[in-house]
Amino acid sequence: MSYPSNMKKILFIVLSTGLLLGAVLFYIHDNLDSFVRTFVVKKVSEATTVDVNLDSVSIYLKEGRAEMHGFILGNPKPFDKDYAFKFTSAQITLNTDSLFKDTIIINKVLLEGAQIYYEKNQNQSNFTALTKAIHKQEKESKPLDNKGAQSIQHRKNGKDSQTKKFIIRRVELIDTLAEVAIPGLSKKSISMKIPDMLLEGIGESEGGVPPEELSRAIIQSIEKQLINSKELISLTSAIDKTLRSVDKIKQKLEKDSKEINRIESQLKKIKDLKDLF
Repeated sequence: MSYPSNMKKILFIVLSTGLLLGAVLFYIHDNLDSFVRTFVVKKVSEATTVDVNLDSVSIYLKEGRAEMHGFILGNPKPFDKDYAFKFTSAQITLNTDSLFKDTIIINKVLLEGAQIYYEKNQNQSNFTALTKAIHKQEKESKPLDNKGAQSIQHRKNGKDSQTKKFIIRRVELIDTLAEVAIPGLSKKSISMKIPDMLLEGIGESEGGVPPEELSRAIIQSIEKQLINSKELISLTSAIDKTLRSVDKIKQKLEKDSKEINRIESQLKKIKDLKDLF
């Protein structure tokens, strides 16, 4: 059967487009793990302005799940510890229908055995410093005015104005270990196991949030639940009580020392007086 030349051209275009699309989809699927890993490291690092490490990402589209391994969120200055939050592995349940849409929906994230380093100085905690850094980055990326400044500003910052949005319906942190640096303990810290945490509906009410807001929401939620945990409240209360007792003993010793010095001074005067005779 022969086809008109126009029909042959159309068939050629359709077949070529199909093959090209298939090749692109195969390439994306084959390199999806690497793309997602790079995306997470880049976006979280840009948002928090600290070093971020993620060893690997494994995505299983047919099963609707993913895994992340070796995640480390660095600590902001002036805090010295090499991490603020880290986990060995995360189990993620995906909404696969949303993966290639503007808003990606993650049904569940399970973090088992995550580690938190929490430190507070006179002004703020390391988690508060992280959220402030994210807020600053968000302000700098907002439009200057309503006359096309948004795209100009995004081009200047090298940011894509069509950034993906995310919804995480449920985050569970179980068997989490917190290392808490207590002011007044000469930079020493105390390790403690904290109750399981549950974060729900992150970005859901907004219809999805960009990576920066997602990072901020998770960091704020973790800090809020940590500082409100009975374990941390009991620990800090006991330490405050101990430090107050130590201060009282120190004040008493200083007072006694002054009294001893006064008595010694009087004895010296008496001795000097005696030596005159």
